[in-house]
Amino acid sequence: MNDQNKRILEMLSNGVTVKEIAALLELSDRTIEHKLFIMRIQYASKSTLHLVAKYIRGEILLTDNTKV
Repeated sequence: MNDQNKRILEMLSNGVTVKEIAALLELSDRTIEHKLFIMRIQYASKSTLHLVAKYIRGEILLTDNTKV
């Protein structure tokens, strides 16, 4: 997982909306939605909420194979 994706999940877990994340990262909200879609597939998540729950529980591995 790259740093930007980690930041997106961290912000979502703190209640920041997709539009707010897009503004903070200077990206379109559609780009953020696309990144979340790819992460949902990559981490076998049924929804964005499921993806964020996995992130909070530490079930998502970082690039160096350590858990978040």
